Amino acid sequence: LVFDSGWGGELFAKQLEQEIPVIDVVRMIDWQTGTYARLSDQEILEQTILNLERAVGKFDLIVVASFTISAVALKELRKRFSEQEFMGFEPKAPKRLQKLNEGNAVILAPSIVKNTNGYKQAINKIKTTVVEPEIADEWIERIDHDELEYKEILRELGQYDPDAIVCFETAFSDIKKSVEQCFGWRTAFYDQFTEEGNEISKILNTRF
Repeated sequence: LVFDSGWGGELFAKQLEQEIPVIDVVRMIDWQTGTYARLSDQEILEQTILNLERAVGKFDLIVVASFTISAVALKELRKRFSEQEFMGFEPKAPKRLQKLNEGNAVILAPSIVKNTNGYKQAINKIKTTVVEPEIADEWIERIDHDELEYKEILRELGQYDPDAIVCFETAFSDIKKSVEQCFGWRTAFYDQFTEEGNEISKILNTRF
């Protein structure tokens, strides 16, 4: 089961179906509530439990396909439903950016994720210049409503001359093609989809 509150979960579910066709992927996208990044921590936790408690025990693995929801609810989900296997998205510094000492890395992460120790540890491992624009929370909701335009992506991110764009929320994977059109091959795009797919493959004992 792939759970999220928006478009990022749908994108990740599609990639899983393409990359690991031997598994059945079921989506649970809470479109009705909308972007969880605009909720309080307590509201995120309550809404997540409300959605997932009916799924517990029915799936080999429940994937919380959101950095925001994982940051708030993953620990409590594992504690409350100890019989169920859960996996979430947590910030990881791309290995390449741990080795490079030059260039600019633009980090797209919602405010809730920025306040976690995992985020701070990931940022500290990145050796290039880190830029953290204050647009993430707004962009997530606009992506889910298909309101974010190409020219705005170019204007907002282009001012930093990015060598890398690192996404710590799955919704940002929706702008990958626009980023490639804006900046071409010289700007690397990291969304952790491949890494998390590998982890799911290990948990379910499949080849990826």
